[in-house]
Amino acid sequence: AERVLRPGAQAVWIDFFARRDDETLDDCRGHDMRRFGTEEEATIAFSACGLLMQADEDWSAQYLDAFEGAWRDLAVNVGVRQAAMIKDGGYLASTAALQNLICWKARSAAIRSGKLMVRRYVLAA
Repeated sequence: AERVLRPGAQAVWIDFFARRDDETLDDCRGHDMRRFGTEEEATIAFSACGLLMQADEDWSAQYLDAFEGAWRDLAVNVGVRQAAMIKDGGYLASTAALQNLICWKARSAAIRSGKLMVRRYVLAA
């Protein structure tokens, strides 16, 4: 921890976590086939790195608010946005963007159903 943080410094980590380690979250994994760890795994990793947890908050509601707002903004003139993306990056870029949107929508649905959560940690050395 001392190599990463100066004494007295803090780091904030916000991430997705599975509610249980046996959750099926295949739709949420994305192109990188991400695995979602549990809060317990994060706590063990922080401790092993010498990081002290100063705050642990559920930020699922904040994530959903931000995602829904971004989704509404994206839906405005979606055809124009997609045409510009295809022009600038081709169909592969457009397809990748759509696949990412599907993944993020699946993550939001998993949060709403209680399978996934967003946690905000404040860590110190």
